[in-house]
Amino acid sequence: MKTIDKITRQNELKKIKLLPYSIFLIILIGFSSCTEDYWVIDGRPGNAYIALSWTEDEPEYIDAGTGAIPHVFYWNDYYFIRPGIYYLYYDGIYNDGYGYIDYAWEVEYEIYTNPGEYGTAFYDGRDGRDNYFTLDLNPYGPYVYIDYKSAPANANFKVLEEDETKIVILKEKEEYSLKITYRKTNRRNHE
Repeated sequence: MKTIDKITRQNELKKIKLLPYSIFLIILIGFSSCTEDYWVIDGRPGNAYIALSWTEDEPEYIDAGTGAIPHVFYWNDYYFIRPGIYYLYYDGIYNDGYGYIDYAWEVEYEIYTNPGEYGTAFYDGRDGRDNYFTLDLNPYGPYVYIDYKSAPANANFKVLEEDETKIVILKEKEEYSLKITYRKTNRRNHE
């Protein structure tokens, strides 16, 4: 019996001596499998907003072509819109002093958002800038006629292409550019 007690006691002592080494080994394995995880946060894309404006004469009928602009809206108020290509239609009758001009235009435009900055391990990316697009609705498309002279409705655009049925302009500001295509069309029956 003494030998069995002696052997059991020696086994217990060995276990006690191995315990710190076992704990150290477990901790070492645990820490070696852990690497510091950096959460890289990229900036979110900016939002896009659109407003409708008119010059010369307020259109009689507008089909915004998107639910972003409500059926009853306020001129020059910005409405949130998702990125994409949209089509707008407007028409009316305008008295230019010599007679009535019957006009109708289809407008194609593309809305996009500015991407956010990419983040790094020690820097969260900034959110993209918001875009504020304005479409000018006018009996003459993108032009305004004052005192028998043609002038751009907005000095911040240039004509890219023009023929009898279509005018393509590029509207530029500091934070965005917007390509807009105005197409002359026949009036729709919207009554």
